[in-house]
Amino acid sequence: MKQGYIRLYRKILDNPVVMKDCEHLSVFIYLLLKATHKEVKQFFGNELIELKPGQLITGSRAIATELKTNFSKIHRVLKEFEKCNIIETQANRKGSLITISNWHTYQMSETQMKHKCNTDETQVKHNNNDNNVNNIKKEKINKKEKKFEKPTLEEVQNYIIEKKLNVSANGFIDYYESNGWKVGHNPMKDWRATVRGWHRREHTKIETKPDWYGKDINEEKATEEDIKKLNSRLGV
Repeated sequence: MKQGYIRLYRKILDNPVVMKDCEHLSVFIYLLLKATHKEVKQFFGNELIELKPGQLITGSRAIATELKTNFSKIHRVLKEFEKCNIIETQANRKGSLITISNWHTYQMSETQMKHKCNTDETQVKHNNNDNNVNNIKKEKINKKEKKFEKPTLEEVQNYIIEKKLNVSANGFIDYYESNGWKVGHNPMKDWRATVRGWHRREHTKIETKPDWYGKDINEEKATEEDIKKLNSRLGV
């Protein structure tokens, strides 16, 4: 029992009962040092029992003798520990079986600690992956559920003014009202993008005039076919 070591974490400083005074701290550390770290058989009175890690058989007088202090003080400290669920006690005429609560929380071996950390880390990654998958599914569902709402004339006019587009709002609304708000054979998804597409087409018509446009047609001897092509491009 005198060989080996215990773990003493700084978190003990946050425990108001253990840190109440030097007597409480010394008794708690004594219990940690004396508790078994593995299963071992030992007599408890006339009964042979198996001690679990974190248990010890002792008594207030035995602790007071080893710590060279007053018996009544030790008895009072143990009662306070028991009241605050720091220890559990089972007494008989020969002594007390003391079990330190949460022993495994702060007295794990290095291997156990690493295993717990790895397990916790794996669980966190698994939970994060599940959350990511759920978020992606929700995004897809939201996209599917997002129903197209046709714009009002005022909305189209405001958007055209904001983006400085060369598009007739009335013509846009009338055209898509007549075809059931479809782009080609597919339902419209974004009317703003469609408005911008109209603007680009109008802009292209202006930029693709023939070389003779704006000049005297008779002088350039434009053919009737040329004039039809021009009118077609300009939407005339």
